[in-house]
Amino acid sequence: MTYSSKDVALYHFTACPYCRKVRDSLNEQKLNIELRDVRKHTHYHQELISKGGKATVPCLRIKEADGYRWLYESNDIIKFLKQQVK
Repeated sequence: MTYSSKDVALYHFTACPYCRKVRDSLNEQKLNIELRDVRKHTHYHQELISKGGKATVPCLRIKEADGYRWLYESNDIIKFLKQQVK
C-alpha cells in the first residue's frame, strides 16, 4: 500500500538525535509531512501517550482505513517512508 504525505505525521522534538535522523531523511526524500513537536505543544505530547501508548520519539502516526497505526524507531520510520510514502 502507498500512502500520501497527508496520511502521516511525525511526533518529534528538535534536540533528539533520532528525530533529526528522520527529519534529515524527510529532507533527502523531499517529503513534506506534518511535524508535531512534543516539547513545544503539550497537546501533541499527551496525544502521543494516550493514543500511541508511550512518550517515545520519534513516532510516526500513520492514517489507516480503520484508525491510526503508531510506528516507533527511527530506522523503521525511515524504511516505511522510503518504501510506502509518495
